[in-house]
Amino acid sequence: MLNRVYFHLEQRKILYQGKEDISPEIAKVMFSKLNTGYYTSQEEEFIIKLFVKKSFLNKRNGEYEFIKKSKPYKPNVIPKNIRILFLSIAAGLVLYGLFGINHGEIYLPSKRGHGVTFIGDSIFVLFGSFVVLAICCIIIVVDHYDKRNNEHLYDLALKGLGYVSLAFFIAACIWNLAS
Repeated sequence: MLNRVYFHLEQRKILYQGKEDISPEIAKVMFSKLNTGYYTSQEEEFIIKLFVKKSFLNKRNGEYEFIKKSKPYKPNVIPKNIRILFLSIAAGLVLYGLFGINHGEIYLPSKRGHGVTFIGDSIFVLFGSFVVLAICCIIIVVDHYDKRNNEHLYDLALKGLGYVSLAFFIAACIWNLAS
């Protein structure tokens, strides 16, 4: 499911936003959908011109053939100290949130000023934001141990969870200001 979503998003960037940095895998899937009715004739023309420009296609005997080989996959490697750092951050966020819930307030320091103290029910929403950020940290570590070629899924998950965490944080700020 997420592979289809990723393909659809990348395809839209190529067709409608002018993205020209195309991976051979995406190009191969797009090439396989040519002349099937999936694309309009204008989109097919654009794709063929772009793929010829990027040296993905070669015309032989009046037919286009896909020539670009994809590079061998190299799994993501995250150093041990970075993995420990991310796991520590995840544990620290959850523990700080639990400590704040236990004491009825969570204080977030700021660079300038006195920081913000969350009190009341807004601390539960802020704790939700902390938990989502902790999950993001754990996903980064899990990505190191997953040797499959699915980095784009981890990137998509991190981006989505980042937005969810931001939404929780904004909701906690609004809730805190309202009370």
